[in-house]
Amino acid sequence: MDVARAVQPLACVLAPVLLAQGLTLRRRIPRLPEASDPAGTAAGAAPAIRLAVLGDSTAAGVGAQRHEDALAGRLGAAVGARTGRAVSWRAVARSGATSQTARDLVPGLIDGDWRPDVVVLAIGVNDLKNLRRLRDWDRDVPALLAAIEDTAGPVPVIVCGMAPVSRFPALPQPMRAVMAMRARAMDRVLHNAAEGRRQHVPLDPAMIGPGFFAADGFHPSATGYRAWADQLAGPVALAVSGTGA
Repeated sequence: MDVARAVQPLACVLAPVLLAQGLTLRRRIPRLPEASDPAGTAAGAAPAIRLAVLGDSTAAGVGAQRHEDALAGRLGAAVGARTGRAVSWRAVARSGATSQTARDLVPGLIDGDWRPDVVVLAIGVNDLKNLRRLRDWDRDVPALLAAIEDTAGPVPVIVCGMAPVSRFPALPQPMRAVMAMRARAMDRVLHNAAEGRRQHVPLDPAMIGPGFFAADGFHPSATGYRAWADQLAGPVALAVSGTGA
């Protein structure tokens, strides 16, 4: 947590500025809805790979109109293209979810006879922007991963790295720099928690190109979700092939 300790004095000094910027952002950033149709299928050979995307507003597809064009749908299509298999995908998500409240979503990974072969976890931005204590994050991430395993069984879990907030157009300086430093400390926790059947996949800022962000400058657009899904597709396909699913 060296990075976290380093940023703490800076955050304290800048607290009045950061508070003012945060209040301004809440007024100015448009509130976009979650994507519709949170389950679908990408065509391919049977048996279908069952893919669940669990997490916060990015998993909920905010920034895209339909989940087919958001993370779950784009990732299902990309994994299907890599494996030649059909992919039954679904998003189990809620805007505003944190590493603590996302545990309430975990039972939704099971729907009747539908059980995931692989889970993709996208969480952390709300913990970051809500300034949750790092020791709580360090406690809640392993607890969330344990809850996933308790519910879904010993399936592979792809843990998405923290979002590259240093590239978010909606965030002004110095807020952007402070949040980026804190995000690096949080990402280290994600990395350390991903062991065994879990894999931490860092988010490469190089994937952010023209049109990546939605109108709020905070969430991906359909174009951004496609780029993110393309980055995740390889690790997801490899994880599934290793389980015999």
